Amino acid sequence: QKGVNEVTMMDNEGKMAVVQVKMRVASIEGFSGHSDRRQLVNYLTHLKPKPERIFVCHGEKQKISNLANYLNNKVGIPTIVPAVLETFRLL
Repeated sequence: QKGVNEVTMMDNEGKMAVVQVKMRVASIEGFSGHSDRRQLVNYLTHLKPKPERIFVCHGEKQKISNLANYLNNKVGIPTIVPAVLETFRLL
């Protein structure tokens, strides 16, 4: 897969600005979008380098909240369940 190298978005002053995208898109073979908790935790604990934080944004509210709490407490990776339209600074 190939992502875009830049996006146009509104800056803090309300002006349009071109922002360079410094991320990569990776396809993970054999990784289902319907993995269970055990599979997800196993995948995350073996990631190198360990992610600085995780955003969980797909699934039933109670289940993703439980998963986020588990990842925070047991795996030691700060995990966020964003609200609809909530924004985060990634840099």
